[in-house]
Amino acid sequence: MTGEERTNWNLFLFGFFIAVYAAFIQFKLTPALPEMFQLYRYDPAVAGAFMSVYAIIGFFLSPSIGRWLSGDKVKQLILLVLIFSVAAQTAALFVSPSGWLMLMTRTLEAFTFAVFAIGGPVIVGQAASEKFRPLGVGISSTWMPSGILISSMTYYWFADDFGWAALWYFGIAAGTLLFCWTLVLNFDKSKSATKRNKEAFVLTQGEKVSLLFASLIFLLWSIQFNAYMTWFTTYMTDNLGFDPVGAVWVFMLPVVVIILVNVPVGLAQTSGKITLTLLTLGLVIQAVSWILGLFGAQALQIVALITYGIGAGMVPASLFGCPKAIVESAKYPRAFSYMMTGRYIGVFLGPVLIGLAIRQNVSWNLVMGVAAVVTAIPLIFVLLLYRRLYSRS
Repeated sequence: MTGEERTNWNLFLFGFFIAVYAAFIQFKLTPALPEMFQLYRYDPAVAGAFMSVYAIIGFFLSPSIGRWLSGDKVKQLILLVLIFSVAAQTAALFVSPSGWLMLMTRTLEAFTFAVFAIGGPVIVGQAASEKFRPLGVGISSTWMPSGILISSMTYYWFADDFGWAALWYFGIAAGTLLFCWTLVLNFDKSKSATKRNKEAFVLTQGEKVSLLFASLIFLLWSIQFNAYMTWFTTYMTDNLGFDPVGAVWVFMLPVVVIILVNVPVGLAQTSGKITLTLLTLGLVIQAVSWILGLFGAQALQIVALITYGIGAGMVPASLFGCPKAIVESAKYPRAFSYMMTGRYIGVFLGPVLIGLAIRQNVSWNLVMGVAAVVTAIPLIFVLLLYRRLYSRS
């Protein structure tokens, strides 16, 4: 699975698709949420927890997942969490009127997300040869917007016939297909990988400090990103008068832009310095997009959506390149899982905070202003990371 001699395209594609599936099962909630609100009158804080529970599970499992992916039970782990996913989505079809029972099914789904959000990019990186590693970074960074786009398009096409449940039907079918694909895959480590000394996988104290800075960037960026991705369609329906399907259509504009930006940003990361430069630029662009969102003119709103997509495409693609700038390839699974703990804290806070703001009737303009500040603060940690890695060069 290391791909040292040549790229294992079967595993490369598998890693990408399980990551896309992870994003799909998490963000299928976004297009479905306005309709589910109308049908079941969920408490906003509980509905925010439908997304945030993914963060809680991911936060506690993340360190262990890095170790599991470095071991020899990868296949068994993937099969197990796919069973969780399919079972949870099936149960959700019957318990949806209860917010708390729906939250329980989302909790089971979160185990699959926690493993695949780390395992997908890691498998892609290990399957890619050195020549195709930048492509792997670029492709891997599209996993989240790709999953979001699939969920949006599924709802747009099938909502009239099946409503929100169409997304859960799709998730059950996709999970079953991935289960069958997993059964026929070979995840055996190469001889060179299995003979490595255990110390080769251990993060040094210096590497942990650098990864902490990257994790803090991921944390703060994820607060605003996941708040946006959870509540944007609800904002469109409640405040701008869109119907649920129309809101999804607008929602897809920045998502498409994110995907178009991800791959070239990944390919451009030929050095750690370039990675941090692109990360800085992406954060600035995204902070500006929130400021543009404060203006009421329709033209500026469209510019804000496109600008948001550009920033949201650059930042995660650069963040996924950060572990490569900090550690050697053998440590990548643990480094990536270490950095993802920051992301999970942000995923937890963003949707819940917006849910509480909705309950308290907080102005959306105030929310956008705070989001701009939260997006800009990580620039401090980018500077600290750059000085730590390159101040002597």
